[in-house]
Amino acid sequence: MLYSELVKQVSDYTNYSRLSCSEIVKATFEVIARELEGHGYVVVPNFGKFEVITRKGRVFSMPKTPGTTEEHVIHEVSDWKYPKFTPYDHLKKIVK
Repeated sequence: MLYSELVKQVSDYTNYSRLSCSEIVKATFEVIARELEGHGYVVVPNFGKFEVITRKGRVFSMPKTPGTTEEHVIHEVSDWKYPKFTPYDHLKKIVK
């Protein structure tokens, strides 16, 4: 579903204008994004949870590649964060 289709469906469902619904949908996603930016979480009952997950960094070695003189090249990847969505049971049942 495209953003414009989402706005139209919300408008049809609520009987608000498309412009009002567009602002509401944009604001909703902006609030979620800001909360995740601050490493928080957002819980929507019967829908799911948006949160930030931290993956541990690691060290790995790449075997010798053709044209290089080193046996192994050591790389280090530091911790990194990414957004995660966990659907709740109610949403899982609807999708099945």
